[in-house]
Amino acid sequence: MASGPAADNETWGKCKTKGEFLCAFMKADDEAAGKRLEPPQDSAASRFNNFPELFKTLRWWQGQDDKITFTEGGYGLEWAFKNLGISKEKEDWTFCKVIDDDQRENASKSYEQSYNVVGKSYRATGAYYTVPINVKNGVIIVAKQYSPAFKAANRIPPVIELPELRYSSDVVWALWKEQTNLHAREPGTSAQIRHIITFDIDNELTKSIMNRALKELGLYRDPGWPGFEFSMDSDGAKAILGSPNGLGIGYLLGQHKKELGNMEVKFIRIFQSDISSDNKEFWCIYWGLGAV
Repeated sequence: MASGPAADNETWGKCKTKGEFLCAFMKADDEAAGKRLEPPQDSAASRFNNFPELFKTLRWWQGQDDKITFTEGGYGLEWAFKNLGISKEKEDWTFCKVIDDDQRENASKSYEQSYNVVGKSYRATGAYYTVPINVKNGVIIVAKQYSPAFKAANRIPPVIELPELRYSSDVVWALWKEQTNLHAREPGTSAQIRHIITFDIDNELTKSIMNRALKELGLYRDPGWPGFEFSMDSDGAKAILGSPNGLGIGYLLGQHKKELGNMEVKFIRIFQSDISSDNKEFWCIYWGLGAV
């Protein structure tokens, strides 16, 4: 199991309830899903769609990491890729990064930065995401996700006013949409998301939910790929979906029905990356996707 304790009843119950909501949210059509939101909306669609221009408007910095590859053991996902039919070749991947501060060489230190959007001043939170994307095989890997809310609370002094763009579902969708637009004319390109992997879970609440899910089913065997599978009618799967690392996946699918159709998480697999060691465990979640 992941390091740390198993979730208590209260934490487990809250995450399970959120997961149940997301299951219904993903299954519903756009109008019905919108009515489930608070406050109710005519559509579940996210209001953030004009990317990548919106990153510039909202003052998020974009970049790519060309040094990372999957061909020499990077991320330790080789067995998963082979089993799922996913290419590990560098030319099929873009390692996207986006950060809520100015990364230019002449920029001030991150915690000192502020910026204006539509006449309103914001302090940079330092939020950042690293998201490798393979459009050819329809793959998103959420490798690092440190949200504005998380980073803002840890600034000194804390950042009170969060940026408009603040949810991982919108950030990940923006990066996916940008890459599909860039590669749209390439042979064999998929505009559909087929696989999502959350890599290296380090959120303590999510790990506690994973531990409880594994403990309740008595799963203690080798955690390497394909790991431990949970069907979505199980309490464990619902609680994992409702955990901090699962919420963004549910909203990503539920808020983009126009582009993706009615898609949902069909099952969940918890596994350890092959680069896990005695010193560091790289726990991952594979989100099995399919049409409703």
